[in-house]
This record gives sequence, structure tokens and C-alpha cells, in this order.
Amino acid sequence: MKRVRKPIQEPEYKKLMRYINTEDMKEWKRNNLQKIFCLLYFTGIRINEINQITNKHIRELLEHKETIIYTSKTDKERLLLVSEKSLKEIKKYFSIEENENRVISPFGNPQRVFNHLSLIRTVNQEIQTILGKEYTSHSFRSGLISSFMENGTNPKIVKEFIGHSSIQTTLGYYKPTHETIRNSLVR
Repeated sequence: MKRVRKPIQEPEYKKLMRYINTEDMKEWKRNNLQKIFCLLYFTGIRINEINQITNKHIRELLEHKETIIYTSKTDKERLLLVSEKSLKEIKKYFSIEENENRVISPFGNPQRVFNHLSLIRTVNQEIQTILGKEYTSHSFRSGLISSFMENGTNPKIVKEFIGHSSIQTTLGYYKPTHETIRNSLVR
């Protein structure tokens, strides 16, 4: 049986950020989770792409509101764009640093890299502890796509932004809210 996945929208994002700021956890872990949740929420990148984000990428985002990352899943480069509003939130958790270290690292050691599976498992455990079993790191992508679609954004633009090769994949992520469905009733 396939589990129902819920999208992470603004209320869930805020709940995650509040929780990790009050939870008694090591500073390096809190910093990592803040950065991870922020990037997932505002850029729609996949959790396995987080490992490759360096200070260079953050510098480009903060200075130019865009950067290019390599996506191993599709074996292509992907343009990450952020809005002015997103930039304000990103600046809370990131600073411009001149080195090329990764921004997410185990134990706060920039010379180390998370194992992809370990990172996915850790992030998903935290999300599920806070929000419930219906949520995973992929819920951020679903939430962003759903927000775009409910805002009336052309699905082709959403497809390009999120980095899908097929519009069917993009549409598969769209999870309309009960309110959206209710407001769309014609009879």
C-alpha cells in the first residue's frame, strides 16, 4: 500500500523551523537543519542535491539570485533561482564566505561530507518527528509545486523551475488543498 504524502507548505515550514530552534540539539545539527529546510523550501532542490551545495553556490544566490548546480539524478545542470522574498529568509541562515566548502557538513566539519543515504534518513526522521509520517524531504518539492500551481503559474514554467524533464512528473507532484478543491466546485 502506497502512503499518502503531504506537501510542506508555509505553516509546516514555520513549524519545522520553530521546533529545531527550541529543541535541545547540537549547534552543528541545528545549523545544518536550518540550512537544509530553508534550501528545500525555497529552491525545491532534492535532498541528495544538498550535499553538493558549496559556499560558491550560496554566494551566487545571495549576489545574483541564481546559481547552477549539477543534478546527478538527471545527469544535467540545473538553474536555481530565488525571489527577493526568498533571499531575505536565506540570508538569515547563510552568509557570504569566500571558501568553496560545502554548506552542510557532519559535526560542523566542512572537510567532511554526509553519506547521501545517511543525510536522507536523518532529515526525514527529523521531519517525521515534527510533522508526522506523511511527510518526507520530498514533501518540500510537492509543496513548492503545489504553491506554484495554486498561484496560477503555467505548469511549463513550474516544470522548468523544478528541473523535471516531463510535465507529467511535475503534475504528479501537485497536491491541491481541500480548500482549493472546494473553491473550484462548479455545482
